[in-house]
Amino acid sequence: MHSGSKVGLTTDWSGQLETVAAPPLNRAVRRLEASCKAWRDALRSYLAQQRLSFTWLFSTPHWMRADQTALRLVWWLRVLVLAWHIAILGAAAVVYLWVIP
Repeated sequence: MHSGSKVGLTTDWSGQLETVAAPPLNRAVRRLEASCKAWRDALRSYLAQQRLSFTWLFSTPHWMRADQTALRLVWWLRVLVLAWHIAILGAAAVVYLWVIP
């Protein structure tokens, strides 16, 4: 096969066909894979943070019990989440009772 920008097909040792891409395409694919990996890692980090925040609403880890600052922060988290839910339910009740005929 001629070197350069041509794309061809080769067979590997198992006899399956594989695509041999041109170098610019390989660079684009590597950049796309790196970008997808960064997005995937960011999403996984966000989901882990959300899972912990939800878990801390209902349980206090052992390490947090020894740290007064952490206890104060998780207490505020619980108070603010409760206030948020009360506000949302109150707004829904107002809409249901007075806005919707």
